[in-house]
Amino acid sequence: MTDRPAHPFVAPPDRVALVMAASGAAMTYRELADDSARLANVLQAANLPEGSPIAILLGNCPEYFVAYWGILRAGHRVTTLSTQLTPDEAAYIVGDCHASGVIVGTDFEGTAARFDEIDHLKLRLAVGTGLVDGYRNMREALAAVSTERPDRERLGNELLYSSGTTGTPKGIWRPIDPNAAIDERTFSLASVYETELGFEDGDVYLSPAPLYHASPLRFCAATHVLGGTVVVQEKFDAEGALKAIEQHQVTHSQWVPTMFVRMLQLPSEVRHAYDLSSLRVAVHSAAPCPDATKRAMVSWWGPILWDFYGASEAIGRAFLDPKEWSERPGSVGRPDPELVRICDESGAALEAGRVGTIYFKCARPFEYLGDPEKTARSRLPEDPEWVTVGDVGRLDSDGYLYLADRQSFVIISGGVNIYPQEVENALVGHRKVADAVVVGRPDPEFGESVVAFVEPEPEFYADPELIEDIRGRLRRTLARFKHPKWIEVVPEVPRTPGGKPDVAALRELASRLSAAPASEAPDVDGGAAATSPVGRSARWDSGPILVDDRDGVRTITFNRPEVHNAQNLEMLREFDAAIDEVAADRSVRVLVIAGAGRSFCSGHDLRMMGEDETYFSNFSKVETRKEQEKRWFVDPVEKLRHLPIPTVCRIQGHCLAAGLMFAAATDFVVAGESAIFGSPILMHMGVNEAEVPNFASKVGESWAKRVFWLDERLSAEQARQAGLVTWVVPDDDLDSKLAWLIERLLRAPRQALELSKESLQYLADLRGEAQFHKFHFMSHQISHATHEAGEILNDRLARLARSESVIPDHESRSSGGSPSTS
Repeated sequence: MTDRPAHPFVAPPDRVALVMAASGAAMTYRELADDSARLANVLQAANLPEGSPIAILLGNCPEYFVAYWGILRAGHRVTTLSTQLTPDEAAYIVGDCHASGVIVGTDFEGTAARFDEIDHLKLRLAVGTGLVDGYRNMREALAAVSTERPDRERLGNELLYSSGTTGTPKGIWRPIDPNAAIDERTFSLASVYETELGFEDGDVYLSPAPLYHASPLRFCAATHVLGGTVVVQEKFDAEGALKAIEQHQVTHSQWVPTMFVRMLQLPSEVRHAYDLSSLRVAVHSAAPCPDATKRAMVSWWGPILWDFYGASEAIGRAFLDPKEWSERPGSVGRPDPELVRICDESGAALEAGRVGTIYFKCARPFEYLGDPEKTARSRLPEDPEWVTVGDVGRLDSDGYLYLADRQSFVIISGGVNIYPQEVENALVGHRKVADAVVVGRPDPEFGESVVAFVEPEPEFYADPELIEDIRGRLRRTLARFKHPKWIEVVPEVPRTPGGKPDVAALRELASRLSAAPASEAPDVDGGAAATSPVGRSARWDSGPILVDDRDGVRTITFNRPEVHNAQNLEMLREFDAAIDEVAADRSVRVLVIAGAGRSFCSGHDLRMMGEDETYFSNFSKVETRKEQEKRWFVDPVEKLRHLPIPTVCRIQGHCLAAGLMFAAATDFVVAGESAIFGSPILMHMGVNEAEVPNFASKVGESWAKRVFWLDERLSAEQARQAGLVTWVVPDDDLDSKLAWLIERLLRAPRQALELSKESLQYLADLRGEAQFHKFHFMSHQISHATHEAGEILNDRLARLARSESVIPDHESRSSGGSPSTS
């Protein structure tokens, strides 16, 4: 036992250390100190290598801070993992840093399983209510140890990852200071946070960004060092952020410019409904803030916006206060003149006004883990205390810093760094691609978007499947946020006389890319392709779904016409991502769901059970099936059903099984006379089908029994009489009817319409629909586990394996047949 204080934080033990904005879950400093001490004791008892990294893969939650402080108090290194990484990308970082432990959320089971292949992981802890094979529940582990401060307590360090010019993630390694203590003002950003931004004891900091990013994590840590309260959004929500500021009397906050854009897109009455007078400082970082956006924010919030410039390497920083911004537009701040210099290619210092590489004098030496060459390139050869991350800029005569470009041509989209070389590597790994160059183009909301110029192998230049094949590879190899929004096929990538890609010329070409007019939109399946009646722009122009935008209307089109838009896992994932984008984009006023070709959607494609091992590797595993079906069958439809904006379904041809579920989840259904509605699942697969709740809530028990129990197919007119379809028109009039409906919906006052939809949803909840959905999902899972369902499924899969194409529905009563559904 020692006579040290019970916990290392300076705040009173009963003060709230952190609170989650949406759920209200909170921890006091006593609870944070106790739980982080417990975790430190768990780590020390595991006899891990001294100072070894512990990786964290969690969404924003209270346990993130328990993990962060517990790892540091045990003398280890914190390595954070983006929740957007693919399992392979996350495993690369865990392997590269030789982490000895991981703390993983149970909702990342797939990535956790990938970690099983890493031999040097000695400790695996899981956070959440689910179970992960081979992982110990962190709460149970903490409950088994003491809350006393660790005997060998010392402040560890961070080992965060920052991609370099090659795009390969690189760990930023620093030695651990054996004398450092948590309650010192020198920790992380605490000293500058206190002196530059006026943070005082008891102030409140709002963190709306993911905690795996360096800047939000360090601002939160600095708040704890200084005794303040951290308010964390589970996921950024524009109105939710305003509500949190008012509810918790937030004094300080940190944002990326894209968040400002999202908040400015809120209706005026929403933006001005909240009292934001407590907010004294709003820092923005990670990407340049467009001048118009910043001026609009200052007009709304007043002169409280501060620019912050820094890097994950933490080698230098600069702040620009509101008064300086009005006098020095374009600057990122005035660093300490003794700690910054601009150098030419030889390392010689440049005078004021000259553009060159930005170097900072580094008080805390670091290395790029496992990359001595990159480490050496980041130093001035004659004076290795001076370090650069590759940014280019200039200093004016008064010492203010202005950024000119980035040596690595990094694309900053929504505050997140995207490295062209990483995307290019994924592109040229495709057998049809000879060369590729990736650049950024200006984006009014995200700052920049990704554009890929692809030079195909000669024999594939005219291949109509080229773009889709490329996107398919990207979905398997890269996190979604890194995908190009535009892929331009070119006969040859332009190059400079020196043989390097002409990036400047390609950036110019990218800036001139525009949306293709509706008349030039490709006609899928050579027939009645469903396109938006109000036009088209280039968003997702290929793949299993198409996404079109214009004038506040977004159209999501199922795009597998060759199989009547039967949904495979790739389509489900893309649809889920598209719905998330709709929910986050206040510019969308109406959502249309459509299907390409002759059918709307004929259900789930059974082939995905055999083609994708990550989907149903063993369909008899109830927990695996339950999680997969909820994640990809149920959740996207529930998101669709709960969107605050009007949703419309445009239906021609088959609308079967899962297609029926999507149609029943929308507000209006416009059907062509060719439309056929039904679901063969109960009769032909022996399963109490997942489509029941949405459909039965719309049409009632009698019609539901006819469709599900008797496998009865409904014509468009019968579906209208049942209450599923709103209007039936000739197929040739579908788009004109849809245009009429959209025009009426766009005329409606937005907020009143959204409030009305919310009230109707509340009425449905009062009727017990939410409980009905929950009960039915469990009943659906039980029916899957029955012996008869298993025999039927195995028989269908066996027949499918013998077939060269999707099994036609043997009970189809319409021309052309339909795919097998599930």
